[in-house]
Amino acid sequence: MKKYWLILVALVLASSIGCSSSDSSSDPIQNEQTGNTSGLLSNSNEIAVPSSLPAASRAMTFDYTMTGVTGEQTIARAQLFEPMSQAPADGHALVVWAHGTTGISNACQPSLSFNGFGNATAINALLAAGYAVLAPDYEGFGTDQIHPYYVRSSHANAITSSVPAVHQLEGSNFSDDWAVVGHSQGGHVALATARASAQPAYPLQAVVALAPGTDLMPFSDRAFDAIDQAIAEGNTNNALERLFYMNVYGAFVAHAFKEVEPTFDPASIFGSNIAPLIDEAVTEGACGNYARAVEQSISLHFAAGGTFSDFGGLIRNWYDDPVLAARLEAEAFGDEAQSAPLLIVQGDADRQVPVAATSAFVDQQRSVGTDVTYQELPGARHGDVARAEFGRVMTWLDEKFPPR
Repeated sequence: MKKYWLILVALVLASSIGCSSSDSSSDPIQNEQTGNTSGLLSNSNEIAVPSSLPAASRAMTFDYTMTGVTGEQTIARAQLFEPMSQAPADGHALVVWAHGTTGISNACQPSLSFNGFGNATAINALLAAGYAVLAPDYEGFGTDQIHPYYVRSSHANAITSSVPAVHQLEGSNFSDDWAVVGHSQGGHVALATARASAQPAYPLQAVVALAPGTDLMPFSDRAFDAIDQAIAEGNTNNALERLFYMNVYGAFVAHAFKEVEPTFDPASIFGSNIAPLIDEAVTEGACGNYARAVEQSISLHFAAGGTFSDFGGLIRNWYDDPVLAARLEAEAFGDEAQSAPLLIVQGDADRQVPVAATSAFVDQQRSVGTDVTYQELPGARHGDVARAEFGRVMTWLDEKFPPR
């Protein structure tokens, strides 16, 4: 198994993460935004335009208020990038960029290091086309709380509260209508935003989800199925990479659910190899430390002759935990229709988001009447849909929500 350890170090670590409490008896999604009650703006600052965004004329950060997972107001931060083109009379068309997974600790706050989190290709393309781009960090970053990863209400509120806030910026000139584009975790954010209650003053016109996280239970089942299939086909590299991501993302989800279900023990859904490591996801002082700890655990296990069957990682039926049952049911949104048109792009060689989970979600959305355009790209990996293949998004947006 030594060769698999070497492959994992070279393949997985090079693409590792960081490059991406309410009463449990209450309604788990009661905090979804129901109107423009948040979004008060503060602490706005003009910053240097990142070198990776040559199409930007100005960059800013600002703080705004949003409803958090506890139901109370909390502070979140966003970045704003404005295009070079002159604003039309009714303002630049506004696109909210929902970033992919970075982590859950403050070290992984996207606005701390724009060039460190791989969003430049997509944002620069949007700016070059004439869109203004609003990029929220999400809840928890920059506070004494963790980011509540994959919690539907938190994801939606971070976006819907940032939109009215950006209109309060001095000198702002943006369209009232807007679109949201998200990749990976950001795809889940975009889908959650589409499920949230509409704000009449700021109508959502289009939703783009690239290699998105979808409903957790079927997503997890299909991810484990993909590992099994890769093992059966003798594609150990594929299986190892998928195992790595399941145990990294799984810890983020587990700690986030602890925020909304205080009696839940995050370590309870992991075996002996990973359970002792997961608290580093919360405490890491350098983004990616937890991912590297997972990589090392997997590497050492296989280097010592271990197998997939005896690796103590995320438990396959983790969602059977009784504390999580009601929460998981409420977090699901695949069976709800949305009014705005939806584009989903997924690569069939993606090892982070199983293509079977995405295609099943698309089928479910079509069955409830959502206007879905689905593009499944042969040979495309997870990052390709937000980088090399991002032109597909621009073509679709130009039809559904064109720049002025």
